[in-house]
Amino acid sequence: MLLGIPGDNTFSDDPYDPGGATNKGITLEVFASFEGEPLDAASRDSLIAKLQAISDQTVAAIYRRRYFDPADCSAFTAPLALMHFDAAVNHGLGAAIRMLHQAAGATVDGEIGPQTLGAIGSRDVVDLIETYAEIRRGRYRALPHFWRFGRGWLKRVDATLALGKSWAAADGITRALIEPSLNAKGTTTMSDTTTTDQSAKWWAQSKTLWGTLITAAATVLPLLTPALGVSLPADVIQTFGDQAISAVQAVAGLFGTTLAIYGRFKASTVISLRKN
Repeated sequence: MLLGIPGDNTFSDDPYDPGGATNKGITLEVFASFEGEPLDAASRDSLIAKLQAISDQTVAAIYRRRYFDPADCSAFTAPLALMHFDAAVNHGLGAAIRMLHQAAGATVDGEIGPQTLGAIGSRDVVDLIETYAEIRRGRYRALPHFWRFGRGWLKRVDATLALGKSWAAADGITRALIEPSLNAKGTTTMSDTTTTDQSAKWWAQSKTLWGTLITAAATVLPLLTPALGVSLPADVIQTFGDQAISAVQAVAGLFGTTLAIYGRFKASTVISLRKN
């Protein structure tokens, strides 16, 4: 299964959620757009029924087409790809790109171009994702619903950061870019002396690693922010105590994902952190 979303009680139509009805992190508006259907009073009930029955494959397709690919996550090594993908889902694509600019020290222009990639390529990946995580925390604290969901939001960032750092440590990843020698336009910008096994599979082409990347995000979906278009189940957000329980579950899920990644790197088929 591509997605590992724990439990079936993932549908929410919380009154505090500006995104409205949501299932597995997919809002009704996003789902309607993906299905090519108008969202109005006449179609709402039908679309909600379809959303409640949404398959993991459809969720994965929406995540990839709406967030992972437009956010250029495949240009980054796994730790940054995870942090940036998670931010795109949680904060929105445009906000994630702007936060990435800030974290890398690049001009905040809304595009991931040569200048942004050059700035990213000059940073140690762990330092970069730690800076990115702190920017995300600041953004959460400025939101009007922080009083209600703040603890869950911050724990989500902490869990994402911990997983990214564990990936970096497990495989000795220090770079943030897959191909630091190339910018977005294909122009050489810096030297690259790393050798690549030509028989190896690029990590972003690995179904196992892609699945665990999505699983990492999906595992902590109960902590997603409603103010940013991703819903929280009502029973999870009733009290801070419930948020703490959910956070523990999320961290446990992330730990399991880390083990899966480590096992995959130990498998007989070589996986390259760079695109051949």
